[in-house]
Amino acid sequence: MVGNNKCAYKIPYTKNSNDALGLASKGSVSVIKKQVAVIGAGASGLFFGYSFVKENHDLVIIDHMNGPGKKLRLCGGGQCNLTHAGSIKDFLPMYYEKGKAIRKLLYKYSNQLMMDDLQKNGLPLVCRQDGKVFPKAMSSDAVINFLVAAIQRGGGQLVYDQQLTDITVMDSSCLSKGHNNNSSFRYCLSFQSGMEVHCNFIVLGCGGRTFTQTGSDASILNVLSMYNQIKFTKCRQGLAPIYTDQFPFKDLAGVVIDPVTCQVLDKEGRVLGTETGPLLFNGRCFSGPCILHLSRFARDGYTLKINYLSATRVKDPSSWAKTAAMEMNQSKKSLASFGQDKYKLPRSFLKIMEMLFPTPSQFATNLVSHKLTITNANNFKTGMITCGGIDLDCLNLNTMEIKGMDGVYAIGELVDVDGKSGGYNLQWAFSSGFAAANSINSVLSKL
Repeated sequence: MVGNNKCAYKIPYTKNSNDALGLASKGSVSVIKKQVAVIGAGASGLFFGYSFVKENHDLVIIDHMNGPGKKLRLCGGGQCNLTHAGSIKDFLPMYYEKGKAIRKLLYKYSNQLMMDDLQKNGLPLVCRQDGKVFPKAMSSDAVINFLVAAIQRGGGQLVYDQQLTDITVMDSSCLSKGHNNNSSFRYCLSFQSGMEVHCNFIVLGCGGRTFTQTGSDASILNVLSMYNQIKFTKCRQGLAPIYTDQFPFKDLAGVVIDPVTCQVLDKEGRVLGTETGPLLFNGRCFSGPCILHLSRFARDGYTLKINYLSATRVKDPSSWAKTAAMEMNQSKKSLASFGQDKYKLPRSFLKIMEMLFPTPSQFATNLVSHKLTITNANNFKTGMITCGGIDLDCLNLNTMEIKGMDGVYAIGELVDVDGKSGGYNLQWAFSSGFAAANSINSVLSKL
């Protein structure tokens, strides 16, 4: 149950110096020696560190930005929608076709575990009527401060402004020899500044490639592309507005129609995705939950098809349009007035539709089957998340370890898992981060 515990953590974020971090020196090169190195201080990296330091402190988290959680600060409009209440069984379809593959991991590291763990350790949560769960402070900063404080109390270090350039193997057999005293390490991570990190475990939690201003720029792909064990599915933006070649609704910014049913069709007319929910006109494009959830299917040249009355009201658009057109012909009202009285749609919207489609037949048909051509679908500037990433077939989905790369893990948005809005993507960051942390702690406990 979501309770009312108090949390008051405020962590200053300053650029790290070698003296503050206690770095060793190798000639003119600074060297950090830790059992575990996490690349990325975003949501999944911080959740991993938060879980790991409960049992071990030998951890460093490195990010190429000047502080942690840059993208996390934007989550939920800055309020940080952490997860969703209810049965974890209901989460599976929220991850589209990937839900079944990650089912076991989600069940083990569930939304209830997330809520219980965070509250038990001092982060109070609240649950809205729609099931969305937030920090009680309604602030992403509260979550970031809480996670960073926990990591630092547990002995973990955080290093910023460091760009990873290479991963090399130093001694692949050191753990099998029983070494657990920081005298021998499997991997060397090299950074643009000249800094090195020697470690036995690498956790890749460096995010996707949307919202590049937050550091989510896919720069890690250049480093990982040299490893044959890692296969990537094609990346595209998700939870994004959809732009079309014609957008006649520029004057309707802020107007919402709820519900509508939207579909994305490929160039052969096949339906790739269908969503019903609120539609928002934002002045330049279509947005709102049903559009955001469809955007993962959008490609330039594909078709966005909109039923403004929704499939719940109109199950057979073709038959409905014929009957509606006859009623409109018999009515003495304008098409916009008829539509407002009969279907309770916004008059400002209906007046634009009447100008675009002046005959009853055209008007009725496009109320339930308005087709527009999608453009600007591949720019990665407007999507909240990345679809695509490290192929799930490359991973042990019980632990998040990359197959064939002992001690190397991938978590969060870097992996080819994307969820709908409502807290499902941060839940994935938590679940995958906790799975990796438990796996590494289990290995270390046996040494």
